[in-house]
Order: sequence, then C-alpha cells, then structure tokens
Amino acid sequence: MSGPLSGEKEQPGLNREVENQDQQAEVAAARAGGYRLLARFFTREVDEPLLAFLRENPDFLPGVKLPGAEEQAGWLHSLNVEYSRLLLLNVYPYASIYTGREMLLNTEETDRVRRFYTLYGFDHSTFGTGGGNLLPDHLAVELSFLAFLGEEESESWRKNNPARAEFLASVEQTFLTEFLLSWLPVFAVALKRSGTSGFYGAVAEQCLSFACQDFEYLSNLPTPAPGETPSQWEASPGPSAASGLEESLPASLKQLIRFLLTPVEAGFYLSKLELFKLGQVLELPVGVTERYKMLENLFSNAAEYGQVENLMEALNIIRESYQEELTRFQQEWPLNEAVWQAWQQRLENTFFFLKAVKKEVGKEAGEMLEPAVDLEMERGRKSFT
Repeated sequence: MSGPLSGEKEQPGLNREVENQDQQAEVAAARAGGYRLLARFFTREVDEPLLAFLRENPDFLPGVKLPGAEEQAGWLHSLNVEYSRLLLLNVYPYASIYTGREMLLNTEETDRVRRFYTLYGFDHSTFGTGGGNLLPDHLAVELSFLAFLGEEESESWRKNNPARAEFLASVEQTFLTEFLLSWLPVFAVALKRSGTSGFYGAVAEQCLSFACQDFEYLSNLPTPAPGETPSQWEASPGPSAASGLEESLPASLKQLIRFLLTPVEAGFYLSKLELFKLGQVLELPVGVTERYKMLENLFSNAAEYGQVENLMEALNIIRESYQEELTRFQQEWPLNEAVWQAWQQRLENTFFFLKAVKKEVGKEAGEMLEPAVDLEMERGRKSFT
C-alpha cells in the first residue's frame, strides 16, 4: 500500500525529510487524505467501495480477515450490525463522553470544539448521514477538521506561502493536543474491548496511531514566527486527574457508581456491553437498561450473593487492561507525554479507590432500601450513555 496509512511505523505520507515546498504540499495532502479516510469509518457503515479499498490495501488493518466473494454480503451485514451496536448504542464516538463529568452530549466540550472550528473557518454542519446530524465533537468531524486544515496547508505550500502553511501546521498540532488526543486513546481501548469481530477496534487503533504519528511529525516542523501561532485560542488545561485521594474518594455507593461510569474520573469506559459481560462472568442479574442502573444492579446483586469482592476484582481487571493498553501506546508514541500521564494517573487513582471502599461497598449495597436514583434518566433527553 502506498500513501499515508501503510500500517508501517514510518508512514510514507509523513516523511520528515522534505526538501522543497512541492514536497511539503504533497505531504500535507497525504496527511489530509489519511484523516478523511479514517473519518469515513466513523461516519457510516462499511459498504462495497470501502471493502474494495481494504482488499486493495490489506496492510491497512493487519490481522483483520476480509471475506471472499461468496461471504461478502453476510460479512457486510454482520459488520454493519456491529457498527450500530458499538458506535450508536455502546461506545459513543463523542469527546464529551470521555472528557466531561456530566455523562451528556452537547456539553461545554462540544461548544469548545465548535468555537475552535469557527475560529479557523470550518463548517461542521454538513456532517452526518441525516443531513448534518453529527455534533462537533464527534470523532468523524474532528478527523475531518484535521483533513480540512491539511488541505489548506497543502494549498498554502503550493501558493508559495510558507508562513501560512507553518501557521496551519501549528493549528493542527494544537488541535491534536487540546482535543483529539485528549480522548481518543481511551475510546480506542473501549472500542477494542466491546467489539466482537475486532474490526472497529483495529480501525480505532489505526486512527490513534496515525494521529500520534502526525503529532510527532508536526512537532518536528519549524516553529512559526511570533504572532503567527494560534495564540488567539485560549488553551484549556483539560480535566485533570484527581490528586487529593481522600478528598475525592466517593463517599457513598451511588457516588462510586457515578465515578466508575465517568471516564475522566475512573480512567476507563464501562459500556453497556462491558457491564452485561460482567454480569455473565459473575453469574449476576444485571438487566439491559441505562448504565447507571446496570451497575447498581450488579452491586446490589453482588451483595445479595456474597460476590462484592469478586465484582470489585473484576472492575480492577478492567482497569488493569486499560492500563496495559495505554502503556503500550505510550511506549510506541512517547512524544505527547501529558496525554498518557493524565489517563494513567486516573487509572492509578481508581486502583486506590476500589481498594479503599471494598468493605464499605458490600455493606451499603446490601442495605439499599430506597429505589435506585437513575441519574442519567433524571437529566432528560440529553443523556446519551
């Protein structure tokens, strides 16, 4: 395969040794093409043209077995069912789910990325299969914005305007740092864990690898002159991992449940599929309802059947799997250290939380008398998780 997504560590589209502006333009265009291709996977289901591309480029998703001609129709149907089950019902591709504490869509994080788009002339309203029905913080829209910037950068190189091209490259790096890479790692792990075919987990990991490599490439470009950087954008420190463990320790079972369901606090994402599998492994009734209620059911039934310690251990195993995956990503792409450190710190905090509250949780879960408060349903139609 040739182009920006070869599956190799040093991808041809991101060659650092660029000799002239024409080559710079080609590299920027290749990077933009890579982002557009990746966005396509998260915009709608796989169709025959996209499958044809994958057949022509088997190294794009190494390890994913593609169907023969006789199996194609059934394979596409099964994969499209998985698309709906994963991306529409379980592992939602919206930044606000992973970076916010509200467990809602269309939050301050959504407004923040919308303002960034406006600042650089990007129209996000045209995205979505229903005539522009994707919110600004949807993964496909964020990837498309980076494609838009790459195309603008390429055009600037071709028009002999290196100052603007370097400025746009610095905007791309800022967007990766402030937005996409602040949540993509955890989303990629969640998609991998919740999928059955391995297809979308492989796509998400390819997406993460490409974004990390692009960040590395952009970090090695010349720094724009003062006054030519995206200084009008006020960078956000982002949601930080809790540092005062005693002060932030959940004081009740309900607070613990909410903590565990909030990725920016716990460091991992518990989808409905993940919770259902927990119930199966522990042989506990869980039901198929909102995530809050499912996890509450797990705790109350675990208390009834003397399984609280096993449930806490199972949650810790999930935490450890995220830690292992993020460590692997960090070792492969160490440049953006702040991204990895923030998520690793959250996971470390969660280890101490689970250890500290293990005994109290069993007692409180067994004494639950009042009806469970479904926090997500109380928040109305905006709730998505």
